This record gives sequence, C-alpha cells and structure tokens, in this order.
Amino acid sequence: MDEMVDMDVDDNCKVVIRAATRSSKEDVDRSSELGQMCVVAGDQIHVEPGFVRGHGTLAESGLLIATVGGVVDRVNKLVSVRPLVSRYTPEIGDVVIGRVVEVSQNRWKLDVDARQEAVLML
Repeated sequence: MDEMVDMDVDDNCKVVIRAATRSSKEDVDRSSELGQMCVVAGDQIHVEPGFVRGHGTLAESGLLIATVGGVVDRVNKLVSVRPLVSRYTPEIGDVVIGRVVEVSQNRWKLDVDARQEAVLML
C-alpha cells in the first residue's frame, strides 16, 4: 500500500485505489470463509483424481488450469470456474433494449450488448 501512496497522482485517486484494494481483499476473504476459492486465468486448481473439467477450465498434463478469473465451483466431481464478469444472455420473456445498427429491406439488426446482434424481421 505504501507504494500506492507515493504514486504521482492526486489525492482523490489514491483514496479510490485504496478503497478498491480493500474491498476486493474483503471479497476474497469472504469467499474463503464460504469455502470458495478465487482464481485468475492461468492459476492451477487443486483437484482430486477423477475430476470432470467444466466451463472456465483447461486440463493440461493432468493439471486443471483456470482460463478465466472467477470463483471455483465444485459440484460432485465437476470443477468449473464461474467468471466474476460475464455478458447478459437473454431468456424467453425478458424485455430487451437495443440500438438499431443496420436497416435493410426485410430486417433490422440491433446491438443488444450480447454475443451476437439481434435480428428483427419486417
């Protein structure tokens, strides 16, 4: 923390950096109390023999490596990493707001901040 105080930035920025560091440490401590483990991409996840690799992981030479930053989820022998940040995936019945990005003769394309653009047929 002392290194952050010596940085050449204004006082407000120092306070924001310190507050962010403190809250992320509290989140990690809280997840440790719940028996969860936080990992970043490239971290090795300790598993028992016979594990099943889930989302957010990569099996390499008998080791399980995290491919995303997040919280390790273990369900029976399935080990996966739930990302801390993910995109919204709409489901049936959701109201979705989008920005029209293309208009053609028979369809509109909308940016709905998802993996793909939405298409509305006319």
